[in-house]
Amino acid sequence: MVMFYGIARDGTIHNIEEPMGSMTLAYDTNLDRANAEMLADKLNLPLHIITDVFDANELPRIEVRDGVRYVFLRHPEYVRGKIRSQPVLLVVGKKLFASLMARGTLVDELKEPKASGERVSPESLLVQSAMAIVKQYENYIDKVGSHIGHIEQRMRSHEATNDDFFDFVTIESNLNRAKMSLTGISAVVERLIELETDANLRDTLDDVRLFTQQLLVEIASHAQAIASIQNTFSTVSNNTLNQRMKWLTFLTLLVALPNVFYGMYGMNIKLPFMHEEWAYLAIVGFTALLLLVVSIVAKRLKFF
Repeated sequence: MVMFYGIARDGTIHNIEEPMGSMTLAYDTNLDRANAEMLADKLNLPLHIITDVFDANELPRIEVRDGVRYVFLRHPEYVRGKIRSQPVLLVVGKKLFASLMARGTLVDELKEPKASGERVSPESLLVQSAMAIVKQYENYIDKVGSHIGHIEQRMRSHEATNDDFFDFVTIESNLNRAKMSLTGISAVVERLIELETDANLRDTLDDVRLFTQQLLVEIASHAQAIASIQNTFSTVSNNTLNQRMKWLTFLTLLVALPNVFYGMYGMNIKLPFMHEEWAYLAIVGFTALLLLVVSIVAKRLKFF
C-alpha cells in the first residue's frame, strides 16, 4: 500500500491521502502493478521505469528524466546466514520523493520519512536513504567477519570438516553479492555527487561514497582472510597426511623385519641352532634388538 506524506511549513511531516501541489513523499515497501500504475498516473512518472523495480536482478543505476532522478539501489537482507538484496527505487524531484520496493524488508528510513531536525528536502531524504542502505550492508558484513573468526577458532582446535569448507563457500558467495551491490552503489553515488549543486549535500554524499569504499576494502580483507585460512589448513592437512604416512611406513617396517627371521625358522629344512634350547629366546631377543636399533636410527634421521 502506498503511503503519502506532506511537509508543513514548520517542517513537521504528516500523512496525506492524495499527492498535493506542495512537497509530496510516497513510500511503498510492497509495490504491486496496480499501485505502480496509480503512482505513474498521479505523480506523472514513466511507468516503464517504476516497473523496473519488479526485476529482482536490477542493478544500481541512475536515470534523469525531465529533471526527476530515478535512483536504483539494492537493499540487503540477511536470511539464514546468506546476504540477499532486492532493488529499491528512490525517485527525487523538485517537490517529490518516493521510496519504492516490490519485496523484502526495508530499514526504517525507507519505510517512512524521518525528520532529522534539518530542513527536509527530496535530496536530503535521498542521501539519508542511501546512507541507511550502506549501513545495513555494514551490519551484515560485520556478521560475516564474525562468522569467519568463529570458524577459524573452531578449526584451530578441531580438524577441518567438509562443513567448514562449505561454510567458506557460503561466506565467499555473501561477500561477492555484497561487493557487486556496493560497487554499483558507489558508482551511483559518484554520479549523484556530479549532479548535486548543494555543497552540504555534496559533502554528505561524499561521506556515503567513502563509507562504501571502506566496506569494499573490508570485503577484500575478509576474502583475503578466507583464502589465507584455506591455504593454511590445506598445508596443515598435507603435513598431517605426510606424518601419518611416515608412521604407517615405520610401523610396516617394524612388523616386516621380525617376519624375515620368523619365516626363515618356519621352513622345513635344517637351520643353524634349530635344536638348541636357547634358539627361540635368541631369535626373539635379536629381533627386539634389531627393532630398537631401527627405531634409534629413524629417530636420529628425524623420520618422525
